[in-house]
Amino acid sequence: MACYGYNRGYPRPGENIFNPQLPFKAPIEGGVYEGRTVSISGYVSGGCDSFYINVITDEGGETLAMHFNPRFGEGKVVLNSLIDGEWGEEERPDVFPFEQNNQFDMTITFREKGYKIKVNGQKIKFASRYDMYSASWIEVGGDIDVQTIRYGGGDDLNQGYQPPPPLVEAPSFAQPDASNRGMIKNPVIPYNGKIYGGIEPGKMILIQGYAHPDADKLTFNLQSIHEDIGLHFDVRFDSQQVVRNTYIQGDWGGEEDHGDFPFKRAAAFEVIINAEDDCYKIAVNGRHFTEFYYRMDRDDADRIQITGDVTIGCIRVSGGKSLYNNDVPNEYTEGIPGGLRDGKLIFMSGIPNPRPSRFSLNLQCGDFPESDIALHFNPRFDCEEVVRNTRVDGGWPEEERDQPYFPFRPNHPFDIVIRCAPGEFQIFVNGDHFCNFAHRLADFDCMDTLKVEGDVEITHVRVV
Repeated sequence: MACYGYNRGYPRPGENIFNPQLPFKAPIEGGVYEGRTVSISGYVSGGCDSFYINVITDEGGETLAMHFNPRFGEGKVVLNSLIDGEWGEEERPDVFPFEQNNQFDMTITFREKGYKIKVNGQKIKFASRYDMYSASWIEVGGDIDVQTIRYGGGDDLNQGYQPPPPLVEAPSFAQPDASNRGMIKNPVIPYNGKIYGGIEPGKMILIQGYAHPDADKLTFNLQSIHEDIGLHFDVRFDSQQVVRNTYIQGDWGGEEDHGDFPFKRAAAFEVIINAEDDCYKIAVNGRHFTEFYYRMDRDDADRIQITGDVTIGCIRVSGGKSLYNNDVPNEYTEGIPGGLRDGKLIFMSGIPNPRPSRFSLNLQCGDFPESDIALHFNPRFDCEEVVRNTRVDGGWPEEERDQPYFPFRPNHPFDIVIRCAPGEFQIFVNGDHFCNFAHRLADFDCMDTLKVEGDVEITHVRVV
């Protein structure tokens, strides 16, 4: 899974939830207030009979302040409420903004007098029948695929925010395996864990978190078992400084505090610490921030400590290449059960390297050097173009390059959804329709492999 994606349904304010499993149920963290929004992007399957989106009071779901229920057999959206075990009077607006085999984008805006709903540009209203502030959970289910759920609502988005309880104990990196790929999710703060393999050139530590609205400071330490600190990274909100230092044999070294202040209270952040031959290179929120040259033996720092006014969503440790060096590409291969056929959906999440050249996503026949490729999807960062093509008998026909925009950014997460539709592939990036690509190969039965290569790390794949 992507670090900031679906996480047992408990999002943080402003966090995007990617590809949640349905049925989905979660609190709207930060509470509900005037102007609060919940935006849902998804895809209605061809066989969809109905689905539902409920605004409920709690996890039990016994009170539905709003029940939103598109019914395709009737061609109607039914709205209702369930209060004290009794259904109210149904409302059936004149508009039906959904289509089977099609994408939808929906936003629910919470108002004192009720809910304003906008779906694919069409508006629906539902007058409040229950205290708006008491109904602060969202529930989604039915015959759809949800790509993203996003929370918004203005500057007071984090009003009343309390971080959710940790979902897992804080484990160590001492025994990583293929299932977690060196990833720790929702560690208890303060956190102190071992870095498997220690610090070596090419080792990368990625930390994604959320600074609390009243944050005073947050600190990341790379330290030894004897508590010597090779890198003290201290974010101080009051003085708007990020102080770097070492602590060796009981003494602090000289502080370094040059540079801007890229952190904000009540906001998500991402820090990447990359070990080079002579220094740590540090990036914050996708931009190079600073270098910190080693003052103690790099190999002695084999633990990471995190403290302060922060909720951490993910810590990921990887190695084998420097993120500041694109000479060694990644490669990922996944089988497509049953091969490609109409209605097949492929969900993929990833993060391009900080200095990417290009990567490619191929839907192909097996994993061979000259495999036929039904869809070659090739983002190129140097020219900011996404090239689409096929490969047949070792040859490449004419490329397609037309695009509404270039949706990828270095070191920024992305989500791609590919739908195999009759006559074409329909491709969505970050919840928006990006392009279609007409089928050029007649035999799809053998197209049973997804292969990704290049300057990208794949964090999640789902084939349905």
